[in-house]
Amino acid sequence: MEFLSLPDELILKALEGLSIQDIINVAQTSSLLRTLITSNKSPFLHAQNRHTIRLPRGCESVEDSRMTSSTLYSLATEMLTTSRCLGASQQPLEARRDVVFDMYSVRFEDRKPRLPPFRDAEAPPTNVFIHDNIIAFQFLTSLFVLLLGTSGVIVEHFELDLGDYGTRYRIHYQLTQSGNSLIIASLAIFTGRIRVHEVNIMPGEFGKLIQHCDLSFPPSGPPVITVRDPYVVLASKGDLILVDWRQNTGVRLLRHNAAPSESGVHHEQAAMGLVTSLLPHFALGALLLHPQEPSLFVSSIDCQSIRSVVGRDAHSGIYMINLPTHMPSVPSLGASNWALYAVELRELQLTREPFAHGTFVDTWIPTMWCRRSSLTSSWILGASYEIDKKGVWDPHSDEENKMIEEVIFELSDCTTRTQSLSLSSIRQSHTHQNRSRPLKGDWASGKIFEQEASKHNISQSGVVMVVPKFEDGNGHGCCWVRLVLPAPLKAKLPSREGPNVPVIGWPGAYWRASPCVFDLYTAKMYLWLPDGLHVLQY
Repeated sequence: MEFLSLPDELILKALEGLSIQDIINVAQTSSLLRTLITSNKSPFLHAQNRHTIRLPRGCESVEDSRMTSSTLYSLATEMLTTSRCLGASQQPLEARRDVVFDMYSVRFEDRKPRLPPFRDAEAPPTNVFIHDNIIAFQFLTSLFVLLLGTSGVIVEHFELDLGDYGTRYRIHYQLTQSGNSLIIASLAIFTGRIRVHEVNIMPGEFGKLIQHCDLSFPPSGPPVITVRDPYVVLASKGDLILVDWRQNTGVRLLRHNAAPSESGVHHEQAAMGLVTSLLPHFALGALLLHPQEPSLFVSSIDCQSIRSVVGRDAHSGIYMINLPTHMPSVPSLGASNWALYAVELRELQLTREPFAHGTFVDTWIPTMWCRRSSLTSSWILGASYEIDKKGVWDPHSDEENKMIEEVIFELSDCTTRTQSLSLSSIRQSHTHQNRSRPLKGDWASGKIFEQEASKHNISQSGVVMVVPKFEDGNGHGCCWVRLVLPAPLKAKLPSREGPNVPVIGWPGAYWRASPCVFDLYTAKMYLWLPDGLHVLQY
């Protein structure tokens, strides 16, 4: 009672630094405190894990004027309820509802009549993006963007023609800051054609398209592409290409040699002997552009290859490149005509594992960007890894030493916080293929996972997906979330393997697996089957 008698300003001050769960717990102790919290944003603005609230599309932070205190309270309670239920699940979870969206209805005008429909295609959809009710995916040489409604209704749809039939693509997505558009960067693997499109996803304007970039740079090896307004980056073996697609400018990034040289644009002849390929034999794990600053983060998983780049004894980790702010126009001809820009590859001085000697990092996957406060430049980078503490990765060895780790990097001081889940806890009932990985795309949430599902990697109990859930500061703990697929859907999973000839006309006869995505924020699974897109609520 003495606490409640304090002035509102002092009560709100006392709530600063609490977790979102603690704030909601306080609000539920009395009507007075609930009224105070639902009418003041201060507790949420100063919460230690404020980034765990999933904001509506177009809102980047809780400081957004559209985010009222009552709205934040509702979003927080909904998020915590879902997180608590998933964290408390000791047994596999059953789906409570299944809504089917008819994929055939989005192909009203097939401009490529030689292509088969979903039912008889050689491969299922791929390169998936999900954010609330906006779904994007590639199907053969088309990329679809859907606005999902309720009860299986596709409210809006848009189809983007990617190119020639038979070409494989790398796709990367980003929502614009306003949330009004989806940026799509596509790379044709065999030809090196890079395109950047911006698609309006707002009602009334849905599907309006702007093409920002269309250029070619034949890759010298397996390529990686990433996009963040206004940049797109292509990496392949020894090349790293940076393009500002809003200004139509770009350079090839190269690393300084031991010989002294100033950073800047070089002509190729003058650069001989002064700069070397930025990524020679670099075991590239991932590329990630900073949300606001002109910098690129590169990860490597091969200690020997890192030594060849940085020229000293190094370990697997993350490296930062400061990007040029002024670049010449993109050349209209081949790769030899690109301007060269010499940069420094700076290792982040991370203080904890998994970047320690003797620990093998299998895959570095960025999972989220978030900012501590809109008033500061302190950013947090989240990432997940599969590691083996024996120092070498062997998928057939004993999994006692194998872990899934989530690492949170405080970029302001290069400190890290690490959480782990052992793979041995799921090895008895689930195969390696059952372990999902973070969905690549717009690194905003870190709680959306994907994998391929087929009859050959579903457990006897019907578990089709196993998702890692890490502690986010709200006290719900770390666990594996096991998701059971209803029997009728299990029967529809692809079963083709090896060179066997499929039965033509049977739905999905050519499919080897179905894309399967799970959103920990909403507890929804998105499963592509030959009869449509199934959205299951757990």
